[in-house]
Amino acid sequence: MRPTAGQAHSPRAAFSVRINAVNVATRTFALHELASAHAAAGFCRIHDPDATDAPQSPDPRVWLKEGELERHARFRVQHARDDFLAGRIATKSALAAIVPHTQPHAWEIVGGIWRQPCVRGPSAGLAVTLAHADGAAVAVAHDDRWTCGIDLERTTRDAADVVRTQVSPAESAWAEAAPGDASRWMLLWTAREAIGKAARTGLLFPETLPATRDWRQEPNGSWRAALGDSDLLSIVAVCSGEWTLSLLVPSADAGSSPMRETLQWFADRLRETPPVVSAPVGSSRCATAVAP
Repeated sequence: MRPTAGQAHSPRAAFSVRINAVNVATRTFALHELASAHAAAGFCRIHDPDATDAPQSPDPRVWLKEGELERHARFRVQHARDDFLAGRIATKSALAAIVPHTQPHAWEIVGGIWRQPCVRGPSAGLAVTLAHADGAAVAVAHDDRWTCGIDLERTTRDAADVVRTQVSPAESAWAEAAPGDASRWMLLWTAREAIGKAARTGLLFPETLPATRDWRQEPNGSWRAALGDSDLLSIVAVCSGEWTLSLLVPSADAGSSPMRETLQWFADRLRETPPVVSAPVGSSRCATAVAP
């Protein structure tokens, strides 16, 4: 059963809490393309376990199902375990926000045929998209008839050489038109990841993914771009402090007030949580692949 507007929280409803070493926040918002439907944004930040004032990392058994716990345990380093856990917390909190009377631990996120995140839980007809990096995670839970992909990266990463090999010549030319501005390369990278996640294949088949075009900066500082030869889907993005976040959504929603407010909400959450030091894009430290 899909949640309807009457079942979901108000589009402006928000929740934020710090539990031990974790900051968790959610926000529900209305969808323009699907009348009477809502989505929910989720955010989680696991604090740097090496910081002197950081409390103990959260207990994964509180948040993860058995299969997720097994995967969590397979990561050899703490930062990878934290990224995985943060992604699950953000995603499950968003699911619990969109479906009333459910708790985050009632949900399970499993890998699909292309390792895309798939939902198991108390309500059918839902999909999720998520990204995590450096202990921070963002997610959107939504009606599975709606199209959405999300990605998150550090703006400060030296990404030009890697991104140039993954994007179109026109996209590279757009980034190179602002020399010394790393944010354009990260906008292209996160947009491409978001497109792959919305397609539910990630970057497994990069040649099949459409390029972005017509990038423009909005008056509020956020970014928007068109996709391929169609006007049906758009990228909305924001650079907030040392973070870059991109969302692929239907164009009907891209310019809506709920989407603008949600993008700003993500930007505010990221600005409040300084990142830890991380490695360049393409390294094992980078944790924004489509794998759930």
